[in-house]
Amino acid sequence: MDDPINADCPISQGPFMGPYAMKGKCCYRTSNTSRLGNLTDGKVTLEYRISYFIPNNHPKTISGLLITSTSIDRFDKEEQHLLMRFIVPYADGNFVAGMGTAQIGAGRYNCDGTYSFYNTSAAANTPVWMDPSRWATSPVPITVDPTQTAWEKEFHTVWATNINRKVTNLPYITSMGAKPLEWEAASQGFDIIKMPPAKDSINCIGSRADQDRWQPDGQTVSYQRLDLNNKSAIQVLANISLAQLQAFGSNIAATKDDPKYDPLKAARCKPGDAGCQWLKLPDSLCPVTDEEMSQWGCHVGDAMNEDKIVTKCTADKPTAALDPDKGATMEGQCCDPLATGGALPACNAYRLVSDIVASAVDITDEPSSKVQGSCEGM
Repeated sequence: MDDPINADCPISQGPFMGPYAMKGKCCYRTSNTSRLGNLTDGKVTLEYRISYFIPNNHPKTISGLLITSTSIDRFDKEEQHLLMRFIVPYADGNFVAGMGTAQIGAGRYNCDGTYSFYNTSAAANTPVWMDPSRWATSPVPITVDPTQTAWEKEFHTVWATNINRKVTNLPYITSMGAKPLEWEAASQGFDIIKMPPAKDSINCIGSRADQDRWQPDGQTVSYQRLDLNNKSAIQVLANISLAQLQAFGSNIAATKDDPKYDPLKAARCKPGDAGCQWLKLPDSLCPVTDEEMSQWGCHVGDAMNEDKIVTKCTADKPTAALDPDKGATMEGQCCDPLATGGALPACNAYRLVSDIVASAVDITDEPSSKVQGSCEGM
């Protein structure tokens, strides 16, 4: 049985009554509990929308109040969507060991209480992004071990077939009028690093604390390359790119084309030093070519990184696949955050850790071919 409608949930978009109204502590629209009796080949489907997604490890730049409040508003108004679908073995009221799939990626709200992933023709052409399949995502194999006490170990993505080493794009639509596409973020290596076990997260991962606040109970990690995230200009933030925001913060009198604040060209310097414009240096190395992506994934390569992550990197570039499922303990080559031109390559990406709330929803079987528009009048 579903929980009661929660009056503390965001009320920007309906339905406000009926089966798709927001319910429970996390404002879910369709409970996963109702799916537990609907098995296909001994497997059950769990579907979620990430309803709160806030970076926590960039306090001087994109974790600041201005950026986070804008991000919360986008999610609360149903303008931004990361969707998750897990198909896992289930029997006699319990998750059981075996193989399953995970699908995590961009999607849209259909204005009727349901959501859809994007298909391979959905992405619109822009001056800097042309691939129509760049918003699409596909299921990847996972192993399920219900003896584990944390989601990320209970539902483990198989490294060899994990497509998240490749680049995926997340579209952002505007908050005005018909809500056309505004800009895009490009990520690699998205993964869940903290969530309660599945039995405790059937409908909700986190909660709505009151009418204005969320209480997250999960974390994700991803990596954002400088080159890919210096393409799109965020109009609501004076046409500054995401890479500029991460490097220099939002208090810069700059546009995307200002060479003084171009993270691809500006000389790197230690944040805090006299005259240094950088607020945060790149700390990670991501693969760029298909060959690199087949051998290693994005990883922290700066031994002195601000997050105090213990690096698992090598002085030399890998020449074979570093598959942790086959015993690999190293993640890839180390990198130089200051790009001094020495033996190590320049760090080319930021590691992004985000606090999340995820709420059970109904994701349609048919991916959408169109970017989300306005729900007004629906």
